[in-house]
Amino acid sequence: MVYCVLLLSVISTLTTTSFSLSCVQCQDATDVPCTGKTAPCPSSADICVSKYTETFIAGLLFSKLYMRNCGDRATCSVSSSMTTSHGRVITSSTCCYTEGCSPPRPVLPPVNFKKNGVVCKTCHAMQSQPCDSDTYTDCLGNETKCLSQVSTVAGLTSTAMRGCATPSLCAIPHEEGSLEHLRFISDTTCTDGGAGLHYCLYLLGVTFIGLFKVMY
Repeated sequence: MVYCVLLLSVISTLTTTSFSLSCVQCQDATDVPCTGKTAPCPSSADICVSKYTETFIAGLLFSKLYMRNCGDRATCSVSSSMTTSHGRVITSSTCCYTEGCSPPRPVLPPVNFKKNGVVCKTCHAMQSQPCDSDTYTDCLGNETKCLSQVSTVAGLTSTAMRGCATPSLCAIPHEEGSLEHLRFISDTTCTDGGAGLHYCLYLLGVTFIGLFKVMY
């Protein structure tokens, strides 16, 4: 009986601690790994993540951001990009799995600004539900999906956006994490570029109307 109680106690302890993880949490406007304090992760996190992001506006590098925080395995070792009416964001991440570990430095994929023929709706709004618009943007490089994303920080500020995205970004429909006690949640849905067809038909209609007016 004592052996059984002891065994159950050990199992209970392992179950409780197996989901307990602490990671370095920091951010810095640079491409050099940042340093910061180690803090406990939420129960949903099972890895430590390093994420490096570059933002481009009008084809020019606008900003750099290096982040380290808690995350889940779905976000591990993923490179992705998205293009909206505000510019283009390219991100890469790496991860590790032990207490206070240091993930390798992420390496961004080559920048590709060549249009790929896909066209998506684009918008940006401070709201907690998907935005919509009649404005379109040309997709670039490997961004073959049309994305709709809503991100919330600390349950207070929400941002909605639409644009083009790589399939790797669309493969993460839900992401949660924390940074210095601020919790963030991101929900993403994607389509296969149907908006591009809609845009082409719209342009075709406008062209026919213009020709009709010229002829008559």
